[in-house]
Amino acid sequence: MVLQMDKVISHAHATLGTLMSQQSIIGGITMKISNISRLII
Repeated sequence: MVLQMDKVISHAHATLGTLMSQQSIIGGITMKISNISRLII
């Protein structure tokens, strides 16, 4: 039972890490797009 919980927790941590890195990538892209559109306008 304890092993099962460890698996779930480590999986949750991995998923959270992936989400965080994806969010920062998406945030960076959004920033670049808004900067480019500001330069065009």
